[in-house]
Amino acid sequence: MHEEGHPEAWYIAMDAKPTTGRTLDYGLRWGIESLFSDLKTRGFSVTKTHLQHADRIERLLLVLTVALYWAVSTGITARGVPANSKKK
Repeated sequence: MHEEGHPEAWYIAMDAKPTTGRTLDYGLRWGIESLFSDLKTRGFSVTKTHLQHADRIERLLLVLTVALYWAVSTGITARGVPANSKKK
């Protein structure tokens, strides 16, 4: 799939007939996988905390989510791109 405005096409191997809907679903999944990776190993290292109590894990995830949002927003602002802008 190659959407206009993006420099590279996506090449996705799947076991079902590729449709626009399935491709968009894959894009959503990719965002979630990236978030999990950020939280687990690529920066926040949640797995190294060894927390076992659900309430403590929930609080930590809340704080990390806010921290990740702030970090991404700061990066977007530094690049001079409004956080909620969309090309039409």
